[in-house]
Amino acid sequence: MRHNIDEKSVISLYESGKSIYQIAQELKIGKSTAHRIIKANNARRPKTKQENNLDNEICNYYLQGNSALGTASKFGTSPTQVYRILERNNISRRSLTEAGTIACSSTYKPEPKSRSITPELLRHLYIDKEMTCQDIADKYGYNVNTLNYYRSKYGIKRDADKAKMIKSKISKQLWADSKFKENMSLAVANTAKVSSIQTILYSILDDLNIYYYRERDDGDDDPQCHIGPYSFDCVIPREGMATLLIECQGEYWHSLPGVISKDANKAAYIANNFSDQYELKYLHEHEFSNYHYIVNILKSWLKIDTINQIEFEFRHVTIATPPKNDYKLLLGKYHYLPNAGRGGIVFGAYLNNTLIAVCIFSPPIRHNTDDPKTTRELSRLCIHPSYQKKNFASWFISKCIKSLPKQYKRIVSYADTTFGHDGTIYKAANFKHISTIKPDYWYRSPSGWIMHKRTLYGKAKSMSTTESDYAAKHGYKKVYGKEKYKFLFIK
Repeated sequence: MRHNIDEKSVISLYESGKSIYQIAQELKIGKSTAHRIIKANNARRPKTKQENNLDNEICNYYLQGNSALGTASKFGTSPTQVYRILERNNISRRSLTEAGTIACSSTYKPEPKSRSITPELLRHLYIDKEMTCQDIADKYGYNVNTLNYYRSKYGIKRDADKAKMIKSKISKQLWADSKFKENMSLAVANTAKVSSIQTILYSILDDLNIYYYRERDDGDDDPQCHIGPYSFDCVIPREGMATLLIECQGEYWHSLPGVISKDANKAAYIANNFSDQYELKYLHEHEFSNYHYIVNILKSWLKIDTINQIEFEFRHVTIATPPKNDYKLLLGKYHYLPNAGRGGIVFGAYLNNTLIAVCIFSPPIRHNTDDPKTTRELSRLCIHPSYQKKNFASWFISKCIKSLPKQYKRIVSYADTTFGHDGTIYKAANFKHISTIKPDYWYRSPSGWIMHKRTLYGKAKSMSTTESDYAAKHGYKKVYGKEKYKFLFIK
């Protein structure tokens, strides 16, 4: 039953200087209830002399013609708080007309971003004065996004030649500043040249024991990557064949018009001058999400049949928490869901300081369990192909389960028969088959490789397009896979 609340006690404690959290704890009421009582009674703490002096300074600074945003910046507060202080001291805000008049003068600034701007004023500043929206924002206290919104709303545009001239002028001014040059040099120096898909490519080549040349973030590129005026992501010498050049094509970057033109020029340069020495191949970002595609296409290009198998004993394997970049790289190379998904508790299997397997126990999806507080889902299990050994997977799973916090009594997992997984390793680790889930759809590439529907959806979202449009662009067809088996382990 709800007990009676002593509102006077709430107000008294608040005015004595206690926080809403302390009041709620002391009176055993909710923080929202305490806040509602304080607000309804307009309760205020008595201000100190120092606080009163600060309020006076803020009011005086605003009355001198400064914007609320400028006032807030000077005194280390927010425009909203400035307005509250003005209201407490019976100082009204400026009208829109007054704000516009002040903006056009050399002494005053207009109202801050919470106010609109007249089309006449914006046109005068943007067209006649040739100011950028950032200049207007900096000088008069408006928000840049708000200015761009109203510029679009009012149809205020410069003609193409004038816009180009102003942009060139601004660029020259920036590069004339030695500090700007220094900052840009540092930014370029610290920008990674090697993309995530290049990192995956290099790591797979290492796994295949292939000798190659590459670009580098931590030093100079291998000189063999530079051919004429162009640089290539990867260069692989092949005995009795033309040297292989590989370019990794990121979705966004290589869709830009200028980059498309540069890529075409690069391909033409090799074809016209070195067709007997080099063979240029492309790996596109979406192809890295096709299960086993990259490994198999590289084996085809390099005439390799198998991956070397490494013998080891379980007693030499240690279990530890791996760095995020390491286990994400392993998943990106060899798992049909090439990401960490929902994350969670991660275990890695190490052999001689090499990560050879990863196991992730994620929070379960709510509708998949009756008791989410004591349940975890084994959402990712990935073993490096060079270290796949009989009983290793079930041994690794069992070791990981024993290392989980004691609160987790139930572990669920799924075996997707679309990818040839029938749950044998789960059964060997004492999981029980509890249900069968009907087939769901996946995506198949034009060459027959499979991509998980969630992976394709994520890529479509990152490119600001729909799942169906992205699939159509790259030739993926929606197909229904096979059933999934659900397994449960109870400690």
